[in-house]
Amino acid sequence: MAVKGSIKDSFTFVGGLNTEGGYFVTPENSWTEGVNVVPTTDGSIRRRNGIDYEDFYELFAANITADQKALWAFGVGTWSTVAGNGNLDFFVVQAGFTLHFYEGISGAISPTKKSFTVDLRTYKAYNNTETDGTAIASFASTYGKLIVTTRDTDPILIDYDPTTDTISVAKITLEIRDFEGFESPYDIDVEKTYCTIVGPPIMYRFCLIEANKKGLADDHIIVSLERRMKCGVGKCGHCQVGGLYACQDGPVFRYSDIYNVKEAI
Repeated sequence: MAVKGSIKDSFTFVGGLNTEGGYFVTPENSWTEGVNVVPTTDGSIRRRNGIDYEDFYELFAANITADQKALWAFGVGTWSTVAGNGNLDFFVVQAGFTLHFYEGISGAISPTKKSFTVDLRTYKAYNNTETDGTAIASFASTYGKLIVTTRDTDPILIDYDPTTDTISVAKITLEIRDFEGFESPYDIDVEKTYCTIVGPPIMYRFCLIEANKKGLADDHIIVSLERRMKCGVGKCGHCQVGGLYACQDGPVFRYSDIYNVKEAI
């Protein structure tokens, strides 16, 4: 009797990522690699969608060499409400150390390329020794202007003048507020003041100590128990804390209600 042949798929994503195996040593159901395919968690793979030029497209000669293509950073960001105009958006295209700008209008976008560009090398951070154009740029729209940051450059602010169809660029300094050690000049009215604590469980103990130092009573301290809630109806028990269920009884509690509940905090 002839033996019936079979095919078994040994390279799926179910067993996790494995980059060092081969056909004889790769664990079953692990993923090795693929070209133009996307692995999914159910073990299947799908072909990555292709791209095509838009209708009525126009090409721009960037004159990028093969070495630059392999080394440079490439990306696209958006500049919303340009110059405060809710009907005007720009696409910002990074090609290495140069930023190009396109209008985000309906229809073909490539013909809308602006004549102005930004050379990020002009704003290289002091003492930076990294190769120009290798850092990905991040973009943030704010009040009609655009903030650009990269690993290798000082932050810059770009402003657009629709009258002259030009941009102006300036370095900016980003300041981060730090309230550590800040003492209010006003006394706390403990009868009218409540404290709410939300965050990782490890910080609760220290926050509770500080709240008690301020004179806050336990029933004026509100805590949110960080528990993994599965079913949401109090049946699976994943979020059970003592006799309480975070999904049904909380997750927000007065500290006075869980003070004596084991493992609550």
